[in-house]
Amino acid sequence: MEEMEKCKSLSAPGPHGVLLVLKPEEFTEENRNTLKLILSIFGKEAFKHSMVIITHKKEVTRNPHLRQMIEECGGRYHEMYKQGSDHKELTEKIEKMVEENEWRYLTSNEETTHDTMTPKAQRLNVVLCGRRGAGKTSTANVILGQTESSPKSSSSSVCVKREGEVCGRPVTLIELPALYGTPLTQEEVMRETFHCVSLCDSGVHAFLLVVPLGPITDEDKGELETIQKILSSRVNDFITVLFRQDNIPVDKTAVKFVEQNADTKQLIKMCGGRYKIFDALKIVNAKQTTELVAEIVKMMDQNRTCYTLYMYMEAKHQSELDQNRRIKDLEERIRNMSQGAELECSSTECIRVVLIGKTGNGKSASANTILGRKEFESKPSTDSVTTVCKKAVGKVDGRTVSVVDTPGLFDTTLSNKDVQQEIVKCVSLSAPGPHVFIIVLSIGRITQEELDTLDLIETTFGPRAGMFCLVLFTRGDDLENESIQDYIGNSKIAKLKKLIRDCGDRFHVFNNKDKTNHTQVTELLKKINKMVSMNKGSFYTNDMFQEAEAAIKQKQEAILKEREMEIKAHMEKLKVNHETDMEKMKSKLEEERLKVQEERQLREKMLREREEAIRKEHEDKEKAEKEGRELEDKKRKEDEKLKKEIWDTEKEKMEKEIKTHEIKLKTLQREKEEEYNMRMEKLRKEEKDREEQLQNQERKFDQLKLKQEEEIKRREKEEDERRKKEEKVRQEWQSKIEEAEKGQTDLQEVMRREKEAWEEQLKKERDTQQEEERLRRQKEVETLGEQEEKQRRLREQFEREREQDRIKMEESEEQRREIDQKERDRIEKHFEEKRRELTDKMTMQQEQWERERREEQERRFQENVNRGVEERLRLRKLEETFQEEREEENRRKEEEDKVRREQEEKKLKEMKADYERKTKEKKDKYEQEARRHAEEMNNFKEKYENDIQKLLDQLEEEKEKLRQKHKEECDRLKDQYGDNEKALTDKMKELEEKQKEEIENMTTVKGIAKQVVNKCTMQ
Repeated sequence: MEEMEKCKSLSAPGPHGVLLVLKPEEFTEENRNTLKLILSIFGKEAFKHSMVIITHKKEVTRNPHLRQMIEECGGRYHEMYKQGSDHKELTEKIEKMVEENEWRYLTSNEETTHDTMTPKAQRLNVVLCGRRGAGKTSTANVILGQTESSPKSSSSSVCVKREGEVCGRPVTLIELPALYGTPLTQEEVMRETFHCVSLCDSGVHAFLLVVPLGPITDEDKGELETIQKILSSRVNDFITVLFRQDNIPVDKTAVKFVEQNADTKQLIKMCGGRYKIFDALKIVNAKQTTELVAEIVKMMDQNRTCYTLYMYMEAKHQSELDQNRRIKDLEERIRNMSQGAELECSSTECIRVVLIGKTGNGKSASANTILGRKEFESKPSTDSVTTVCKKAVGKVDGRTVSVVDTPGLFDTTLSNKDVQQEIVKCVSLSAPGPHVFIIVLSIGRITQEELDTLDLIETTFGPRAGMFCLVLFTRGDDLENESIQDYIGNSKIAKLKKLIRDCGDRFHVFNNKDKTNHTQVTELLKKINKMVSMNKGSFYTNDMFQEAEAAIKQKQEAILKEREMEIKAHMEKLKVNHETDMEKMKSKLEEERLKVQEERQLREKMLREREEAIRKEHEDKEKAEKEGRELEDKKRKEDEKLKKEIWDTEKEKMEKEIKTHEIKLKTLQREKEEEYNMRMEKLRKEEKDREEQLQNQERKFDQLKLKQEEEIKRREKEEDERRKKEEKVRQEWQSKIEEAEKGQTDLQEVMRREKEAWEEQLKKERDTQQEEERLRRQKEVETLGEQEEKQRRLREQFEREREQDRIKMEESEEQRREIDQKERDRIEKHFEEKRRELTDKMTMQQEQWERERREEQERRFQENVNRGVEERLRLRKLEETFQEEREEENRRKEEEDKVRREQEEKKLKEMKADYERKTKEKKDKYEQEARRHAEEMNNFKEKYENDIQKLLDQLEEEKEKLRQKHKEECDRLKDQYGDNEKALTDKMKELEEKQKEEIENMTTVKGIAKQVVNKCTMQ
């Protein structure tokens, strides 16, 4: 758990993803539970940020615990065991997982937080880089709006981290120390760079390369190249060039310089075309800071990520893969070339030929003739068609032939030194070494340069190279019927014959125009094979070339050592003479310098005195003018004070009049309001009387209505009593009838008739009452309707009268308002005219005062300007005179210094040139003598080696003859003295001892010969 906490702190503020590296065959339920416990440190959402990495080949479905773990991780897994597994695929899966989690990272408090490296976040991580003195600290101050100074950033070699808020965003600024041209080692530079990147928690959003506005220096370019070299080319997507200028506005001139200067254009191109011109001394400049932040945010949107150490590791890994791929390709090519060389140019089958000759002699055409095809470009030309060594391989008469064509000697376009250096490469092209150097000459006029070709070959490849040379004449068709032997025999050029003798009398002729004549190639190969046989199958090797060079170098060193004391003595003598001359020159120059310095001090003193007098005069004049201006200012202030008092008096008077008019207006307005209130009170009283009258009428109507209702109730009561009485009578009659029914029938009939009569009478009375009631009700309704109609007419009349009163009152009020408004307008107009009159009067007075004051100021200003102009003209004349005198003095001093320096430099150059010339002459002389002696010693050594070899061959022959003679003698004696075995044995021993003595003598002679050769070589 402690290690996991440490891991969590190393990935602060929190990891975006967790890779679970698992081995399928060893993953158990217990491992799964342990892993879940460990992941719980990162909170509940740890599995959303996790991915399984499978390192060994096994079916995922076979292990249920592994399958369950993958499901808990959202089905995310990657197989690393597959061949050709691409890390890019893993990176894409991780980025996809991070995007699905909306760029949140894991924290310990069981919640996820948005990362600051996304465009949605707030914090910007910026690295300031640049050479020493580029102004990184001042630029950081402007960006952060701070005034801090960072001494470490300018002189030390450590990163400086600063934080602040810019445009509402928290910003982290890292000042990277200068990386180029510092005393730091390569390892320290890389460590400091990586430390700088690691200081940014989530990565670097932008690298700002701070460059002073002006010509680009090598340090600026070196700084960028160092960063690109350390952080890989991926960092180019995050770099912006920040051209720094101090207190100079960003105008078209600065932009034009940046966009048209070749160095700045190249620098900007290396950074993806991003740049910004920045004023590094204006601390408060929100506009340029806002634009810079917007530029960084725009770059973030384009990159959609930030630079991290993971990018560096990925780029480094890719670089290593590319490098390994290139190494494998080179190894494969070398292996193929080696196999081809072994197949084509084995020492037993391949003949390796090198063609050397002057330009235009037909080397390339001869090479094509040997190979039987047009392999090399060949055409008549005064300039060399072949400028570098070229090789071609072909089959000639069933045998492999390797031909190397070389640049033409004594070419007009290449120096002999360049040609020699290129020809030396033919040894490596014809590895392990050429069997023959073919010197190509042309039939006709042969120049001295062509005759010196062998000397050039021996000079380049050593004296033993002549053993491997053959002369080839081209343009054989020019011989016509003459043979090549007759051509050489009849030649009057002794050096040509000597050249052929030095080449072992090996020569041949080619007719390159006759493509069908293969015999000439066959004969050439026979001569080459014969030469190879004479050389015992050997060929010119690189060891021989190195041996020749070593011998020459050794002899040169020996001669140089012999001459060292002489050179040293001569150098000491020249040095002493040079130092003596230099001391004399220095003394003379010091005297002249002191003299010139005294004159200069005297002139400067005079100029200072004159300047002091001018300055004092100017100060006195300034003082007098200042006193005059003070008096004028005092007088002007007094006049202004008096005018101000008059103005204040007029102002108070006008204010009093304004107040009087305001009081009068208020009084009139108050009277009008009182009159209006009285009229309104009268109207309200009349309205109230009418209201009371209407209420009385309504009250009477209500009383009448109430009276009618009481009458109706009374009648209804009487009707009820009558009905009750009739009911009672009916009941009595009914009782009587019932009692009569118990009696006689006649009485019953009488009673019935009386009842009917009574009922008839009762019906008539009821009808009469109902009619009366109806008439009464009708009369009451008519009376009530008349009362209501009368009441309605009264109300309408009241409403009409009230409306008429209201209209009259409004018209009266409107008339009153119009009258009041007219009166108010008249008073205000009068008041406004009065106030305008006073204001115009005061304004005119003030304008007059202002005009007088302005005229006075203009007059004084013009006087001051004229006086200043006159004074400036006078001072300018004095300054021009003074400046001309100073410039004349400086010019004279510069001329004198220039003449003196030219004389000194001329003398120094002459002395130095004389010294160098003498030194070079001595050195060239000694080197030529050393090389000549080395060549003589090599020739001497070669001669003595050949002589000793001949002597050794003769000794071997004599030894073999003696051995044969002794054998024959022994056989003869054995036959003669076969019976006398003892005598024969003694004789045999005697002969063997004699033979041994002779062999020892021969060995002694051989050793003495070797000692003589070594002694001569040492000499």
